[in-house]
Amino acid sequence: HAGGTSEMSLKLDRIQSVEPLAESFDMPNIKNLLAFIERAWGVWIGEGTQVTLRFSYRVADRVRETRWHPDERLEVQQDGSLIWEAEISEPQEMVPWIRSWGAEVEVLAPDELRNSIIAEAEAVNRLYGRKQNGKRRFF
Repeated sequence: HAGGTSEMSLKLDRIQSVEPLAESFDMPNIKNLLAFIERAWGVWIGEGTQVTLRFSYRVADRVRETRWHPDERLEVQQDGSLIWEAEISEPQEMVPWIRSWGAEVEVLAPDELRNSIIAEAEAVNRLYGRKQNGKRRFF
């Protein structure tokens, strides 16, 4: 117990006893397991969704100098922008990374992720009270 909560610390040096179970564990094929988790952006595992982003020409070089995902594909556009694509297990997990690029990135697909970012951009706009008709708006 810590501070009256029921959280549990999982530290190995605190194990007091071990009891074997009758259940067994079949080790998965490592190749299949690695191929499956490779699609993850972080820790969430899912079916996999094609994510397509367009980065502005201002940050295209920075995006290209790092390999962000093993499955990523990059295509420089004529205007200098960069199309970034990858199969991601759970695109929602990418939202903080997408946010970090601000207005330098546009989500092209999937629609659910694009709509989520649009809704957040609109909420941020309201939060900062963008002026309309000379009046400052709040929420």
